[in-house]
Amino acid sequence: MINVLIVDDEYTIREGIKNTFKWDEYGLKVCGTASSGYEALELIEKYTPEIVILDIKLMDIDGLEVLEVIREKYSNIKVILISGYDEFEYAQKAIELNAFSYILKPIDDKKLFSKILEAKNIIEDQFNKIRSDENLKKQLKDNIPILRDIFLNQIASGKLSDENIIKDKAKFLGIELDMPQYAALVLELQNYKNDGEISEYDKSMLKLAVENSLKNMFQCMFKYYSFNIDNNIGVLIQGNEINRKLLVKKCTELKDHVNKSIGLMLTIGLGKIHEGIKGISLAFREALNALEYKILLGNNVIIDIENIDTNEKNLLIGNIFEDTINKMENDLIYSLKIFDREKVWQITHKIIVALEETLRANIEESEHLIFLLSFFITRILFALNIRIEDFFNHGNEIFDDLKNLQTINQFEEYLNRLFERVICELQNRQNSNNSFLIKKAIEYISRNIYNDISLTKTADALYISPNYLSRVFKQEMNETFIEYVTTVKMNEAKKLLKNSNYKIYEIADMLKYKDVNHFTKVFKKVFGVTPTEYRELAD
Repeated sequence: MINVLIVDDEYTIREGIKNTFKWDEYGLKVCGTASSGYEALELIEKYTPEIVILDIKLMDIDGLEVLEVIREKYSNIKVILISGYDEFEYAQKAIELNAFSYILKPIDDKKLFSKILEAKNIIEDQFNKIRSDENLKKQLKDNIPILRDIFLNQIASGKLSDENIIKDKAKFLGIELDMPQYAALVLELQNYKNDGEISEYDKSMLKLAVENSLKNMFQCMFKYYSFNIDNNIGVLIQGNEINRKLLVKKCTELKDHVNKSIGLMLTIGLGKIHEGIKGISLAFREALNALEYKILLGNNVIIDIENIDTNEKNLLIGNIFEDTINKMENDLIYSLKIFDREKVWQITHKIIVALEETLRANIEESEHLIFLLSFFITRILFALNIRIEDFFNHGNEIFDDLKNLQTINQFEEYLNRLFERVICELQNRQNSNNSFLIKKAIEYISRNIYNDISLTKTADALYISPNYLSRVFKQEMNETFIEYVTTVKMNEAKKLLKNSNYKIYEIADMLKYKDVNHFTKVFKKVFGVTPTEYRELAD
């Protein structure tokens, strides 16, 4: 048997990996699980496993540090790294330390188990020494798509700005950045029907369909690279002389095609055309900024940052005002969260003073400034998890309200009233009865007893964070969320065992236990007898 050690600071992930696969059928055995780096090193020294599944982010020491120790002492161990972070350096460091594989969260079970079996086969074939150049190239090739995505994200975000480093990494990844001009698009998909959540698999398939449409319509006209950016699709376009009119035209055609053929709304943010590699991050910043204007312009449109700019006669003045209020954003959010009315009033007054000074400089900028202020307020509400549609009758009511104000004093009164409403809303949330929240959680669990119930899904249904639900549930129920769900499902299993003719594996499947052996172990742990024994006693 080949021993496997699972290392992850999240219990559900450790147990999920441990219980998902039928290890013994493939000559594998989970020799232990660890929640920290030091515990992992102790278990490695004790069991010397052949395979280690290792999370990069641990509570005590970094997973890459654990990997370094493994490489120094146990060079033959195959390490499969798991990471929830799209950081190029993490992936590159993993390859440098000769990690067997690098997998991003959320974990694809099939891919993970495929890598485990691949490692097992190599071990059984006596390839326990340092990977040969040929194997290293194969491993690198497997990770190239991930590294490309991370690399392009770093350029787009400006995290990677040194032109020489960019060129070296681009060459390493097979990306050609050799044209003088660059432009950026950001594509955001919206579901027409808005009929609830769709699975991650379906989202990936829809993105793939859009990227295929993008390829069919753009590859003959433009040299481009596409990648994931902020859950959207980023498109980096390069050329000797990019035809902007043609680009806008093709964007419109792409949107219309996606509407008709895929049944999705597509909103596209388009930045300006910039010279040189250093202009890429600015182009994407503009494209993302353009996309934010959908709050006022709506979805399923092409938002060209140049059109937004040309509608304003003096952007410099507007930018000064925008910078001024943006600097107050974090202080205002914090003051609202702690119900510091005095501080909120002070910040509001500063905003009004800045607005008044800007208007005095150019009164013709009023509509643009009102837009900036309404957008600023919208960001504040989003940051405080206040749903715009719940707080106002329709999404652009803030803009309409501000536009109808006549004097600077009315602006200050409006903001004070608005932020007082925000404070009251936040206080009501804090003072609400947690028992009511738990009651709703229990109702949700009862309604979904035959579905796959998780802390995250339940929290999402209640519009709260999983951590908050977990903490309140433990306080109110004196047991963890998982313990309660397990008890409820096991009690339902008892009823089915006693009152139906379903086979045990059918009951396990009905209650969303993928492994009947695991279901049996849980049942026995709760009731002290196996399902078979209970059915015999009940009869």
